[in-house]
Amino acid sequence: MLDISSYDEFAKQVGTKFNITDLPVIVEIELIEITEREKTARQECFSLIFRGPSESVLPQSIYTLQHEQLGIGGLFLVAAGVTEQGVEYQATFNRLLETAA
Repeated sequence: MLDISSYDEFAKQVGTKFNITDLPVIVEIELIEITEREKTARQECFSLIFRGPSESVLPQSIYTLQHEQLGIGGLFLVAAGVTEQGVEYQATFNRLLETAA
């Protein structure tokens, strides 16, 4: 599931395509960057930057994404900017890590 993936799992997928499947037409976006912001013994924080088509900007929302390796899951995407290559979207993670008891 995408919504439980770790930094390491996403880092392996930079440059690959994801499909947003819950729109009237499937929209393909590419994972272009991953930024690790902080990691402690208890949590990891990072963000993903995706690039989508420049035809329109999707509103911030939770979208269902499908990926060949990671499966299907929901991500909250926020438009982060428009470039000549397309619209960039950001998803931010702040997840607790399982700790040994």
